Amino acid sequence: MAPLALNYQGLLGLPSATAFTKAIQEAIGVDLTYWESYYGVTLGAPEDNPTSDDPHATWAPVVYTNPCQDPDDEPLSYTRLNLGEYLDCCLRYLTADDIASPTALVAWLLAKHGLYFDPAELTIGTVTPDPDRSDRQVVTVTVVDGNYVWYGTVTLYVVASNHLALYAYPGTAKGLQWSDVLAS
Repeated sequence: MAPLALNYQGLLGLPSATAFTKAIQEAIGVDLTYWESYYGVTLGAPEDNPTSDDPHATWAPVVYTNPCQDPDDEPLSYTRLNLGEYLDCCLRYLTADDIASPTALVAWLLAKHGLYFDPAELTIGTVTPDPDRSDRQVVTVTVVDGNYVWYGTVTLYVVASNHLALYAYPGTAKGLQWSDVLAS
Protein backbone atom coordinates (compact mmCIF):
# COMPACT_ATOMS: atom_id res chain seq x y z
CA MET A 1 0.00 0.00 0.00
CA ALA A 2 1.32 3.44 -0.91
CA PRO A 3 2.01 5.86 1.95
CA LEU A 4 -0.85 8.15 2.78
CA ALA A 5 -0.38 11.63 1.34
CA LEU A 6 -2.84 14.19 2.64
CA ASN A 7 -2.84 17.85 1.70
CA TYR A 8 -2.19 18.99 5.26
CA GLN A 9 -1.72 22.65 4.39
CA GLY A 10 -5.07 22.71 2.63
CA LEU A 11 -6.82 20.74 5.36
CA LEU A 12 -5.51 22.88 8.22
CA GLY A 13 -6.90 25.97 6.50
CA LEU A 14 -10.49 24.63 6.73
CA PRO A 15 -13.09 24.51 9.53
CA SER A 16 -12.55 21.39 11.65
CA ALA A 17 -15.63 19.43 10.54
CA THR A 18 -14.92 20.20 6.87
CA ALA A 19 -11.24 19.29 7.29
CA PHE A 20 -12.22 16.01 8.93
CA THR A 21 -14.66 15.15 6.13
CA LYS A 22 -12.10 15.99 3.42
CA ALA A 23 -9.35 14.04 5.22
CA ILE A 24 -11.56 10.93 5.33
CA GLN A 25 -12.24 11.34 1.62
CA GLU A 26 -8.52 11.81 0.80
CA ALA A 27 -7.37 9.02 3.11
CA ILE A 28 -9.81 6.23 2.34
CA GLY A 29 -11.82 7.52 -0.60
CA VAL A 30 -15.14 7.69 1.27
CA ASP A 31 -17.41 10.66 0.69
CA LEU A 32 -18.45 11.07 4.31
CA THR A 33 -21.23 13.55 3.52
CA TYR A 34 -22.81 11.11 1.05
CA TRP A 35 -22.28 8.19 3.45
CA GLU A 36 -24.04 10.09 6.25
CA SER A 37 -27.07 10.93 4.11
CA TYR A 38 -27.29 7.53 2.41
CA TYR A 39 -27.13 5.47 5.62
CA GLY A 40 -28.97 7.99 7.79
CA VAL A 41 -26.14 8.52 10.26
CA THR A 42 -24.47 11.50 11.82
CA LEU A 43 -21.13 11.78 13.50
CA GLY A 44 -21.11 12.72 17.14
CA ALA A 45 -18.65 15.15 18.65
CA PRO A 46 -15.07 13.84 18.79
CA GLU A 47 -13.95 12.38 22.11
CA ASP A 48 -10.75 11.05 23.60
CA ASN A 49 -10.48 7.36 22.75
CA PRO A 50 -10.81 5.56 26.11
CA THR A 51 -9.29 2.35 24.68
CA SER A 52 -5.93 4.00 23.94
CA ASP A 53 -3.11 5.44 26.03
CA ASP A 54 -2.20 7.83 23.21
CA PRO A 55 -3.52 11.32 24.11
CA HIS A 56 -3.98 12.05 20.39
CA ALA A 57 -6.27 9.03 19.89
CA THR A 58 -9.78 10.18 19.16
CA TRP A 59 -13.03 8.71 18.01
CA ALA A 60 -16.15 10.20 16.52
CA PRO A 61 -19.23 8.20 17.53
CA VAL A 62 -21.56 7.13 14.74
CA VAL A 63 -25.18 7.96 15.60
CA TYR A 64 -27.85 6.13 13.62
CA THR A 65 -31.15 7.87 12.93
CA ASN A 66 -32.73 4.69 11.53
CA PRO A 67 -33.69 2.32 14.40
CA CYS A 68 -33.18 -0.67 12.08
CA GLN A 69 -29.44 0.04 11.90
CA ASP A 70 -27.04 -1.56 14.36
CA PRO A 71 -26.61 0.94 17.21
CA ASP A 72 -23.42 -0.81 18.41
CA ASP A 73 -21.37 0.02 15.33
CA GLU A 74 -17.82 1.12 16.06
CA PRO A 75 -16.98 4.83 16.01
CA LEU A 76 -14.51 6.30 13.53
CA SER A 77 -11.08 6.23 15.15
CA TYR A 78 -8.33 8.67 14.23
CA THR A 79 -5.78 11.02 15.80
CA ARG A 80 -6.08 14.74 16.45
CA LEU A 81 -3.33 17.34 16.66
CA ASN A 82 -2.34 18.96 19.93
CA LEU A 83 -2.20 22.71 19.33
CA GLY A 84 0.58 23.25 21.88
CA GLU A 85 2.76 20.52 20.38
CA TYR A 86 2.10 21.77 16.86
CA LEU A 87 3.11 25.35 17.64
CA ASP A 88 5.99 24.38 19.93
CA CYS A 89 8.63 25.08 17.28
CA CYS A 90 6.85 28.02 15.66
CA LEU A 91 6.50 31.75 16.13
CA ARG A 92 4.33 32.24 19.20
CA TYR A 93 4.87 35.96 19.69
CA LEU A 94 1.99 38.31 19.04
CA THR A 95 0.80 41.75 20.06
CA ALA A 96 -2.01 42.71 22.42
CA ASP A 97 -4.10 43.60 19.35
CA ASP A 98 -3.69 40.03 18.02
CA ILE A 99 -5.11 38.58 21.24
CA ALA A 100 -7.77 41.28 21.87
CA SER A 101 -10.61 38.99 20.77
CA PRO A 102 -11.12 35.46 19.47
CA THR A 103 -11.66 36.94 15.99
CA ALA A 104 -8.31 38.75 16.12
CA LEU A 105 -6.60 35.59 17.37
CA VAL A 106 -7.98 33.40 14.59
CA ALA A 107 -6.92 36.02 12.04
CA TRP A 108 -3.38 35.86 13.51
CA LEU A 109 -3.35 32.03 13.44
CA LEU A 110 -4.48 32.03 9.81
CA ALA A 111 -2.03 34.75 8.72
CA LYS A 112 1.02 33.46 10.61
CA HIS A 113 0.46 29.69 10.61
CA GLY A 114 -2.19 28.92 7.97
CA LEU A 115 -4.47 27.42 10.65
CA TYR A 116 -8.21 27.96 10.48
CA PHE A 117 -10.31 28.15 13.62
CA ASP A 118 -13.82 29.36 14.20
CA PRO A 119 -13.56 32.04 16.92
CA ALA A 120 -15.94 29.98 19.09
CA GLU A 121 -13.48 27.05 19.00
CA LEU A 122 -10.85 28.84 21.11
CA THR A 123 -10.86 30.06 24.69
CA ILE A 124 -8.40 32.84 25.50
CA GLY A 125 -7.05 32.91 29.05
CA THR A 126 -5.98 35.95 31.00
CA VAL A 127 -2.83 37.76 29.90
CA THR A 128 -0.35 37.66 32.78
CA PRO A 129 3.24 38.81 33.28
CA ASP A 130 5.86 36.25 32.23
CA PRO A 131 7.74 35.19 35.38
CA ASP A 132 10.85 34.42 33.31
CA ARG A 133 11.13 37.59 31.21
CA SER A 134 10.07 41.18 31.80
CA ASP A 135 9.74 42.03 28.09
CA ARG A 136 6.73 39.83 27.47
CA GLN A 137 3.47 38.52 28.91
CA VAL A 138 1.93 35.07 28.55
CA VAL A 139 -1.54 33.91 27.60
CA THR A 140 -2.91 30.40 27.33
CA VAL A 141 -5.24 29.53 24.47
CA THR A 142 -7.36 26.37 24.74
CA VAL A 143 -9.19 24.49 21.98
CA VAL A 144 -12.77 23.86 23.08
CA ASP A 145 -14.23 20.35 23.05
CA GLY A 146 -15.84 19.29 19.79
CA ASN A 147 -13.06 20.26 17.39
CA TYR A 148 -12.42 17.39 14.97
CA VAL A 149 -8.81 18.36 14.18
CA TRP A 150 -7.35 19.99 17.32
CA TYR A 151 -7.26 19.62 21.09
CA GLY A 152 -5.13 20.98 23.92
CA THR A 153 -3.64 24.31 24.89
CA VAL A 154 -0.81 26.54 23.74
CA THR A 155 1.07 29.28 25.53
CA LEU A 156 1.57 32.43 23.47
CA TYR A 157 3.78 35.41 24.24
CA VAL A 158 2.34 38.92 24.11
CA VAL A 159 4.92 41.58 23.30
CA ALA A 160 5.10 45.22 22.22
CA SER A 161 4.47 45.88 18.53
CA ASN A 162 8.14 46.79 18.01
CA HIS A 163 9.57 43.76 19.81
CA LEU A 164 12.44 42.02 18.00
CA ALA A 165 10.71 38.62 18.32
CA LEU A 166 8.07 39.79 15.84
CA TYR A 167 10.73 40.46 13.22
CA ALA A 168 13.30 37.70 13.82
CA TYR A 169 12.29 34.25 12.64
CA PRO A 170 14.08 31.03 13.64
CA GLY A 171 16.23 29.57 10.90
CA THR A 172 16.51 32.67 8.74
CA ALA A 173 19.63 34.29 10.20
CA LYS A 174 22.59 34.44 7.82
CA GLY A 175 25.16 35.06 10.51
CA LEU A 176 27.98 37.51 10.07
CA GLN A 177 28.75 38.13 6.40
CA TRP A 178 32.11 39.33 5.07
CA SER A 179 30.37 42.08 3.15
CA ASP A 180 28.98 43.39 6.44
CA VAL A 181 32.43 43.90 8.02
CA LEU A 182 34.80 44.53 5.12
CA ALA A 183 34.89 47.83 3.31
CA SER A 184 35.86 47.78 -0.34
